[in-house]
Amino acid sequence: MTQGSGPLHTEVFWSPRHANVLKPVICAVNGVCAGAGLHFVADADIVLASPAGSFMDTHVNVGMVGGVENTALAYRLPLGSVLRMTLMGKDYRMPATRAYELGLVDEVIEQDQLMKSAQEMAAVIAANSPAAVQRSKQAIWQSREVGYAHAAEYGWALVRMHWGHPDFREGPLAFREKRPPNWAST
Repeated sequence: MTQGSGPLHTEVFWSPRHANVLKPVICAVNGVCAGAGLHFVADADIVLASPAGSFMDTHVNVGMVGGVENTALAYRLPLGSVLRMTLMGKDYRMPATRAYELGLVDEVIEQDQLMKSAQEMAAVIAANSPAAVQRSKQAIWQSREVGYAHAAEYGWALVRMHWGHPDFREGPLAFREKRPPNWAST
């Protein structure tokens, strides 16, 4: 942390997305997810939860501002839902089923199958071209930060950039030869 003439400034990477991690992130929630833990949910690529999962924010209960995780949640949830969670603090828990209905959770999975499902999804993703997966993720997340025209232009630039990657040739070749692809390292 550094402190200059202005307010306290900190360069902390709260989640993989803030740290510019391009590898896919699957978040599995199997209990109460609160406070800073909401960052992993808000910035995950895929969010799974068991019926026992719930989401809450207690910043205001301890005299803190819910300004980081909550801002990220506003990209995944309706504004009123984020405000309810933020302003009511410990007195409101959003159940996993409601989080699913609102789009915060991608799938509700029985508790005994949650980690198995997350690992299976990870294995499916890992079988794809690492470079194509990372560039696809980059294009999609970037589209949330800018207008549509700029996002489309950026996505198209990533597509063209990928044309020079060995996986761009290996994927169709493996398909034609009916064999698993041998992806290049990223």
